[in-house]
Amino acid sequence: MTTMKQLLVGKYGAVIWNPHDNNDSVRLERVQRKFMKYAGFRLNIPCEPHNYEPVATQLELGSLAERKWLADIKFLKNVLDGIIDSPELLSLICLSVPQRPSRSVAPFYVTFASTNYLKNEQI
Repeated sequence: MTTMKQLLVGKYGAVIWNPHDNNDSVRLERVQRKFMKYAGFRLNIPCEPHNYEPVATQLELGSLAERKWLADIKFLKNVLDGIIDSPELLSLICLSVPQRPSRSVAPFYVTFASTNYLKNEQI
């Protein structure tokens, strides 16, 4: 049986539908605020108008942006660790392997993008 927390935190396909456009993120945040307002009312959690921190704390629910970021990081880790077996995705990740020792410790690099479309591409 699923608990309320599992339903709230469930992220089926979150990496796929994660918006990279600020307008879409704002719209999703609005949906979450409406949900927290409703949940606070139904669960009798006292909170001031437009301050849903007590509801988020009670439900152990972080911000939407934070949860999306964590889901993306977990997905990347699973691809790199081989838990998600996808050679195509792994080939799209730009790993930085230095030819000689250097002070740079960045494991990834970002390729040059000549258009905004390529710049905002997921991988």
